[in-house]
Amino acid sequence: MVTDLRPLRVQSADLVDLMRGFAERYRNESIVALDLLIDSAEIHAPDRFAARFSRYIVKHSTNIKKHAKASHVVVNCHRMTAP
Repeated sequence: MVTDLRPLRVQSADLVDLMRGFAERYRNESIVALDLLIDSAEIHAPDRFAARFSRYIVKHSTNIKKHAKASHVVVNCHRMTAP
């Protein structure tokens, strides 16, 4: 739990691997099924965004596990393009 409170040092190249690692850990620690859908082998983002996005996913998936009474969660990550 203490390591979850530390600021994440995330590099943009690690974002996909970080998300996959999180999904695997979530599946191992929860009875809630989690599907992680990533539309690209590489999602490049600034380091600051990658760290914030990672914290966002961890926070909200933890809230789902604790409060939503869900049995299945789908996290869909894809690159948005400007119109």
